[in-house]
Amino acid sequence: MLISIKKTILLLLISSSLFAGSFFTLDNVKSLRIYMSAKTDIINPEQKDALKDKLMKKLQSAGFTFGEVDATTFMIKIETIEVDDSNAIYVQIALGEEVTTSRSGNIKSFAFTYMANDFIESEEPYQDIEESLNFLITEFLESHKDDNE
Repeated sequence: MLISIKKTILLLLISSSLFAGSFFTLDNVKSLRIYMSAKTDIINPEQKDALKDKLMKKLQSAGFTFGEVDATTFMIKIETIEVDDSNAIYVQIALGEEVTTSRSGNIKSFAFTYMANDFIESEEPYQDIEESLNFLITEFLESHKDDNE
């Protein structure tokens, strides 16, 4: 009897976590400012600009605007490490905003209000970085749509 109760509770916990939302909120995020950090020798400045332009177009087509005052900072971070004949690639996107804490004194701070990352091994780094960014942006757009419905 006790074993079946434990199994039932475990099953409920696992199934509820499948439908749990992110602890980030993307409510009313509309205006962005893009910041890209690429600590890698794999992509040159032109490729970096091309990636940034593609992402901006994808975000614009989803309704985001750029260049407004007090826009949320949309950060893109790319890092690579060469390992033998391949590369380890870390790609991260994040939103950073000025927030007011709930601590005594309502302290102003800069905080990440969304974050997602991807870590992959690659033999075709530029293509894999591009694919990883598309994956992360698609997840971001789906989360944004869910939060704003």
